[in-house]
Amino acid sequence: MKVGVHLSEPWEAIVERKLLEEETAGVIYWGYGGSVCHPLTQVQPFAEHGSPVTILMIRTTSDFVGTSVPAVAASRDGRSWESIPDGVTTSGRYALILRSLRRTTEHLDLGAYGWPSDQRRARL
Repeated sequence: MKVGVHLSEPWEAIVERKLLEEETAGVIYWGYGGSVCHPLTQVQPFAEHGSPVTILMIRTTSDFVGTSVPAVAASRDGRSWESIPDGVTTSGRYALILRSLRRTTEHLDLGAYGWPSDQRRARL
């Protein structure tokens, strides 16, 4: 997932705020627009395989500078809604709910990752 400055908040400040959310609320809501990773058709099916999912965030220089309103409720299906936990601030059409956040400088071969072979064939 590409990430960057949001509403003129510097990148490092965003990371520090999200680490504080993890400490106070036990979870992080990482808001995003969803143009590439739709939660119902891409994120949730990928996460349903049962293995822990690692989200790799790559800093982008195309920062969001528009207006945004903090979310007050969340839904997994767009029908039933629950309040955003105290201590969490997020915006965006969708959000990933993360259990931990850590900085890393690891290098990954993204070509080594993909859908299990049976699902890949079904999608072609």
